[in-house]
Amino acid sequence: MFKFLKKKDSNLLEIKYNMSSGIPFKWEWEVEDQTICNLVKCTSHGERAKEPICGGKVETTYFFQGFKPGTTKIIFKCINIADNYLSKIDEYTVTVEKNLKIKLVSKEEKRIQ
Repeated sequence: MFKFLKKKDSNLLEIKYNMSSGIPFKWEWEVEDQTICNLVKCTSHGERAKEPICGGKVETTYFFQGFKPGTTKIIFKCINIADNYLSKIDEYTVTVEKNLKIKLVSKEEKRIQ
């Protein structure tokens, strides 16, 4: 479900997730300290086909921007839409430098059973 981070603009951090459109899960996110960085844009793209296929892959890209120097966590939670069951948590530790460049420090994945 997780696709590795890409770095195109050093002032933005991209986090991408792939999911099947047919499963009842969604990703929710939060930033521990929103004064350091926050989500500034989110885009979704599905498979392009003449006839849409139920269960086709959907890629969602989240763009985070740094606002002031510091370190914080971006937390993504994979939640079942039908019963709000939490199945996975991804925690990204990020640092924003003085020049507002945002960098990934580490990523921790937690599976919930």
